[in-house]
Amino acid sequence: MTDVAATATDLPTLKALADIVTPPAPSWMPQTIGWPIAAALLLVGTLWFAWRTWRRYRANRYRREALAQLEQWAVALRSPDPSAAGDADTASRARALREIAVLLKRVALSAWPRETVASLTGNAWVAFLRTSHGGQSTGTDAMATLVTRAEYQSDESLSREWDAPRTDALVYACRNWIEHHHVPV
Repeated sequence: MTDVAATATDLPTLKALADIVTPPAPSWMPQTIGWPIAAALLLVGTLWFAWRTWRRYRANRYRREALAQLEQWAVALRSPDPSAAGDADTASRARALREIAVLLKRVALSAWPRETVASLTGNAWVAFLRTSHGGQSTGTDAMATLVTRAEYQSDESLSREWDAPRTDALVYACRNWIEHHHVPV
Protein backbone atom coordinates (compact mmCIF):
# COMPACT_ATOMS: atom_id res chain seq x y z
CA MET A 1 0.00 0.00 0.00
CA THR A 2 2.74 2.32 0.53
CA ASP A 3 3.71 2.10 -3.12
CA VAL A 4 0.27 3.12 -4.24
CA ALA A 5 0.17 6.04 -1.79
CA ALA A 6 3.59 7.18 -2.92
CA THR A 7 2.71 7.16 -6.60
CA ALA A 8 -0.54 9.05 -5.98
CA THR A 9 1.32 11.89 -4.35
CA ASP A 10 3.92 11.97 -7.13
CA LEU A 11 1.33 12.48 -9.91
CA PRO A 12 0.64 16.09 -10.80
CA THR A 13 -2.76 17.31 -9.84
CA LEU A 14 -5.25 18.53 -12.42
CA LYS A 15 -4.73 22.09 -11.25
CA ALA A 16 -1.11 21.93 -12.12
CA LEU A 17 -1.77 20.94 -15.74
CA ALA A 18 -1.61 23.65 -18.47
CA ASP A 19 -4.56 24.16 -20.85
CA ILE A 20 -4.27 23.09 -24.47
CA VAL A 21 -3.43 26.11 -26.58
CA THR A 22 -5.38 26.27 -29.87
CA PRO A 23 -3.81 28.00 -32.82
CA PRO A 24 -5.42 31.25 -34.01
CA ALA A 25 -8.06 31.01 -36.73
CA PRO A 26 -6.66 31.38 -40.22
CA SER A 27 -6.95 34.85 -41.69
CA TRP A 28 -9.53 35.52 -44.40
CA MET A 29 -7.16 38.01 -46.00
CA PRO A 30 -5.57 36.47 -49.05
CA GLN A 31 -1.92 35.74 -48.60
CA THR A 32 -0.94 35.82 -52.28
CA ILE A 33 -1.25 38.49 -54.96
CA GLY A 34 -3.41 36.28 -57.21
CA TRP A 35 -6.56 36.67 -55.14
CA PRO A 36 -6.67 40.48 -55.17
CA ILE A 37 -5.99 40.42 -58.91
CA ALA A 38 -8.81 37.91 -59.42
CA ALA A 39 -11.15 40.06 -57.30
CA ALA A 40 -10.24 43.18 -59.28
CA LEU A 41 -10.83 41.37 -62.59
CA LEU A 42 -14.17 40.08 -61.33
CA LEU A 43 -15.18 43.59 -60.24
CA VAL A 44 -14.17 45.09 -63.60
CA GLY A 45 -16.03 42.33 -65.44
CA THR A 46 -19.17 42.87 -63.37
CA LEU A 47 -19.06 46.63 -63.96
CA TRP A 48 -18.56 46.13 -67.70
CA PHE A 49 -21.48 43.70 -67.86
CA ALA A 50 -23.73 46.10 -65.94
CA TRP A 51 -22.73 48.99 -68.24
CA ARG A 52 -23.45 46.93 -71.38
CA THR A 53 -26.81 45.77 -70.00
CA TRP A 54 -27.78 49.36 -69.17
CA ARG A 55 -26.78 50.55 -72.65
CA ARG A 56 -28.75 47.74 -74.30
CA TYR A 57 -31.77 48.57 -72.14
CA ARG A 58 -31.59 52.25 -73.14
CA ALA A 59 -31.01 51.42 -76.80
CA ASN A 60 -34.14 49.23 -76.88
CA ARG A 61 -36.42 51.83 -75.36
CA TYR A 62 -38.03 52.49 -78.74
CA ARG A 63 -38.94 48.80 -78.96
CA ARG A 64 -40.68 48.83 -75.58
CA GLU A 65 -42.62 51.97 -76.45
CA ALA A 66 -43.60 50.59 -79.86
CA LEU A 67 -44.80 47.33 -78.33
CA ALA A 68 -46.94 49.26 -75.84
CA GLN A 69 -48.44 51.32 -78.66
CA LEU A 70 -49.01 48.18 -80.74
CA GLU A 71 -50.89 46.62 -77.86
CA GLN A 72 -53.16 49.66 -77.65
CA TRP A 73 -53.96 49.39 -81.36
CA ALA A 74 -54.44 45.63 -81.03
CA VAL A 75 -57.11 46.22 -78.39
CA ALA A 76 -58.87 48.59 -80.79
CA LEU A 77 -58.83 45.85 -83.45
CA ARG A 78 -60.50 43.25 -81.24
CA SER A 79 -64.14 43.91 -81.98
CA PRO A 80 -66.60 41.02 -81.70
CA ASP A 81 -67.74 41.00 -85.34
CA PRO A 82 -66.43 43.52 -87.86
CA SER A 83 -69.28 42.85 -90.31
CA ALA A 84 -71.94 43.62 -87.70
CA ALA A 85 -70.09 46.61 -86.28
CA GLY A 86 -71.34 50.13 -86.66
CA ASP A 87 -69.71 52.99 -88.53
CA ALA A 88 -67.80 54.16 -85.46
CA ASP A 89 -66.30 50.74 -84.86
CA THR A 90 -65.42 50.36 -88.54
CA ALA A 91 -63.68 53.71 -88.50
CA SER A 92 -61.77 52.88 -85.30
CA ARG A 93 -60.63 49.52 -86.72
CA ALA A 94 -59.50 51.18 -89.96
CA ARG A 95 -57.69 53.87 -87.98
CA ALA A 96 -55.96 51.21 -85.85
CA LEU A 97 -54.81 49.36 -88.97
CA ARG A 98 -53.43 52.55 -90.52
CA GLU A 99 -51.73 53.49 -87.26
CA ILE A 100 -50.03 50.09 -87.10
CA ALA A 101 -48.57 50.76 -90.56
CA VAL A 102 -47.36 54.16 -89.34
CA LEU A 103 -45.95 52.56 -86.20
CA LEU A 104 -43.80 50.22 -88.28
CA LYS A 105 -42.34 53.20 -90.15
CA ARG A 106 -41.70 55.08 -86.87
CA VAL A 107 -39.90 52.07 -85.42
CA ALA A 108 -37.72 51.83 -88.51
CA LEU A 109 -36.95 55.55 -88.33
CA SER A 110 -35.92 55.13 -84.70
CA ALA A 111 -33.48 52.36 -85.49
CA TRP A 112 -32.02 53.16 -88.92
CA PRO A 113 -30.70 56.40 -90.40
CA ARG A 114 -33.43 58.62 -91.81
CA GLU A 115 -31.83 58.57 -95.27
CA THR A 116 -32.18 54.79 -95.39
CA VAL A 117 -35.81 54.46 -94.33
CA ALA A 118 -37.78 57.67 -94.82
CA SER A 119 -38.22 57.44 -98.59
CA LEU A 120 -39.19 53.75 -98.70
CA THR A 121 -42.72 52.98 -99.95
CA GLY A 122 -44.55 50.10 -101.58
CA ASN A 123 -42.47 47.10 -102.57
CA ALA A 124 -39.21 48.71 -101.43
CA TRP A 125 -40.68 49.19 -97.95
CA VAL A 126 -41.89 45.57 -97.90
CA ALA A 127 -38.45 44.34 -99.01
CA PHE A 128 -36.86 46.39 -96.23
CA LEU A 129 -39.22 44.87 -93.64
CA ARG A 130 -38.34 41.38 -94.84
CA THR A 131 -34.57 41.87 -94.98
CA SER A 132 -34.37 43.68 -91.65
CA HIS A 133 -36.11 40.77 -89.98
CA GLY A 134 -33.20 38.49 -90.72
CA GLY A 135 -34.79 36.66 -93.61
CA GLN A 136 -37.65 35.30 -91.53
CA SER A 137 -40.95 35.41 -93.36
CA THR A 138 -43.19 34.82 -90.35
CA GLY A 139 -46.18 37.03 -91.00
CA THR A 140 -44.44 39.42 -93.34
CA ASP A 141 -47.15 38.80 -95.94
CA ALA A 142 -49.74 40.33 -93.62
CA MET A 143 -47.45 43.28 -92.95
CA ALA A 144 -46.75 43.63 -96.68
CA THR A 145 -50.44 43.78 -97.49
CA LEU A 146 -51.06 46.31 -94.74
CA VAL A 147 -48.26 48.71 -95.63
CA THR A 148 -48.93 48.63 -99.37
CA ARG A 149 -52.74 48.84 -99.44
CA ALA A 150 -54.12 50.13 -96.14
CA GLU A 151 -53.50 53.75 -96.95
CA TYR A 152 -55.53 53.61 -100.16
CA GLN A 153 -58.58 51.65 -99.01
CA SER A 154 -61.79 53.02 -97.57
CA ASP A 155 -62.63 52.34 -93.94
CA GLU A 156 -65.36 49.84 -94.85
CA SER A 157 -63.29 47.76 -97.24
CA LEU A 158 -60.28 47.86 -94.93
CA SER A 159 -62.34 46.71 -91.95
CA ARG A 160 -64.03 44.01 -94.05
CA GLU A 161 -60.72 42.70 -95.44
CA TRP A 162 -59.04 42.47 -92.04
CA ASP A 163 -61.14 40.00 -90.07
CA ALA A 164 -60.21 38.83 -86.55
CA PRO A 165 -57.85 35.94 -87.46
CA ARG A 166 -56.05 38.10 -89.99
CA THR A 167 -55.64 41.01 -87.58
CA ASP A 168 -54.34 38.61 -84.92
CA ALA A 169 -51.76 37.34 -87.40
CA LEU A 170 -50.87 40.93 -88.29
CA VAL A 171 -50.40 41.97 -84.67
CA TYR A 172 -48.29 38.86 -84.05
CA ALA A 173 -46.13 39.59 -87.11
CA CYS A 174 -45.68 43.25 -86.14
CA ARG A 175 -44.80 42.32 -82.56
CA ASN A 176 -42.32 39.76 -83.86
CA TRP A 177 -40.71 42.28 -86.22
CA ILE A 178 -40.47 44.97 -83.54
CA GLU A 179 -38.90 42.56 -81.05
CA HIS A 180 -36.49 40.83 -83.43
CA HIS A 181 -35.51 43.17 -86.24
CA HIS A 182 -31.78 43.43 -86.66
CA VAL A 183 -30.17 46.84 -86.81
CA PRO A 184 -26.70 46.74 -88.37
CA VAL A 185 -24.09 48.41 -86.21
